[in-house]
Amino acid sequence: MQTLVKTGWRIYDRQGRNIIDEYSFGKSLNYSAKGINPVVAAAGLINRKEAVKEAGNQTGHTYAQRILPYWIRVYRDYYVKGTDNFSVACRMARTGNWKGAEELWFKETSNANGKIAGRACYNMAIISEINGGLDKAIEWAKKSYENYNNRLALTYVNMLKNRKVNDTILQDQQTQ
Repeated sequence: MQTLVKTGWRIYDRQGRNIIDEYSFGKSLNYSAKGINPVVAAAGLINRKEAVKEAGNQTGHTYAQRILPYWIRVYRDYYVKGTDNFSVACRMARTGNWKGAEELWFKETSNANGKIAGRACYNMAIISEINGGLDKAIEWAKKSYENYNNRLALTYVNMLKNRKVNDTILQDQQTQ
């Protein structure tokens, strides 16, 4: 026996009478049973109703995961060595004094040593992201890569751009 379960959801904007989101899903369920006669074989297919209910439950869960916002924890590495300011800023960051760490890292962005300045720009990108300024974080990370050839910064730029796209999608979902 084969059963095709089709489910669909639509979310409407009541005022504008527009469809905000539409999602359909199909799942094929296959059953077989054996018996000494057709009646015994058919009795083996009784669990079909429960299987259809479970398939509907799973697709509902899949749709809910698609539209509900969720939190994810991200980890970022930042530079802790280079100058005394980096060491002090590291201790400040570990205690949650991000503002103090930011001030020290900013001082190092104009360091004559390009490696130190590049690391400081990278750390400024991190602190900008923490403060919610994705555009500013992208600027700092680009500066770190373009001006000081900090290779970690290129990876970070791409990560930030991807995060910005995902934030835009989330904002669109929340305004609809």
